[in-house]
Amino acid sequence: MVVDPPYGNNVMYAKLSDFFYVWLKRSVGDLYPDWFGTELTDKHAEAVANPALFRGQRGDALELATSDYLLKMRRAFREMRRVVKPEGAMVVMFTHRETAMWNALGLALLETGWEVGSSWPVHTESQHSLHQARKNAARSTILLFCRPRLEEREPSYWDAALQQEVRATARRKAEEYQRYGVEGVDLYLVTFGPVLGILSRHWPILSAEVDRRTGEPRPLEPEAALSIARREVFALRKEQMLAGRPASWDAASEWYILAWDAFRAREFPFDEARKLALSAGLEVADLLGRDRLLARKGDTVRFLEPKERLGDNHVNPRRASFPRLVDGLHTAMWLYQDEGGRPAAASWSRQDTCGTPTSGRWCRRR
Repeated sequence: MVVDPPYGNNVMYAKLSDFFYVWLKRSVGDLYPDWFGTELTDKHAEAVANPALFRGQRGDALELATSDYLLKMRRAFREMRRVVKPEGAMVVMFTHRETAMWNALGLALLETGWEVGSSWPVHTESQHSLHQARKNAARSTILLFCRPRLEEREPSYWDAALQQEVRATARRKAEEYQRYGVEGVDLYLVTFGPVLGILSRHWPILSAEVDRRTGEPRPLEPEAALSIARREVFALRKEQMLAGRPASWDAASEWYILAWDAFRAREFPFDEARKLALSAGLEVADLLGRDRLLARKGDTVRFLEPKERLGDNHVNPRRASFPRLVDGLHTAMWLYQDEGGRPAAASWSRQDTCGTPTSGRWCRRR
């Protein structure tokens, strides 16, 4: 069995079908009245995470839409589990840049009796396609090879040993996929399949959180393991970029450099910026406010250009030292781009006005 389920909130198929639905209803609706009984397509039965259906309701619209998507995917995978033979298998095709959708897919598989055996990334998207250009969209589809779980196990616990297994597997698989040319945001995503495989072999897994109503431990959310995988890939890329050398980057600059490495685009989802910030020990609010590295618009953020960061505490050629490495780099870039080109930037960088470096600060002559 091979299935290609909807990718969460990536595409609203029913909304896209409205144009054709109305056109067909006008042209052949009288021949097939049972097919065109509603004014537009049925959006409530569709297995996608559509926040528009939940606006105005109590709670976050996207969270409600994601819960609805999880419910429908559970129903689908439960039925697939019912009809497949014990020796049968299912291949699930999935790609999404947001951990929340992987969390929903993982829960749907784990809770309906499936075990993820292996996974492969397949390059399926052209970087020149309209929805890929200048965006950080994933270019690989992950194929998850699943078999029916034939027996129920005693619950496992989300302990240090299991977390270490996730960490080691994420690093090993990331290094393996790199040898096949996987990079950017895809490198973070391709570890999710193997991590779901670990969870499925130990499922059910109980977390350290307790349900207040029952007093019992809560089942583990796959997102907890996926976050560990993301942090491990973050650490791996830092080691590789520095060729194993130690570095004294400040946290904001470390996040900035690795975010460019991961997303390779000026604009990307706010939630992904937040999760990558957590991997660096930061809050995205600091990146938006104190550090002024990002600007937010709706559900997305974008990197600010050096000229947009001009100010006493950020891009400022009068400063002798900077609290953040990226501030000094952006100052040099601003001088190069807007204030005289290479001679201006080179002259500024040669000025020996740093004095005694303050601990944790970046100076021009260092």
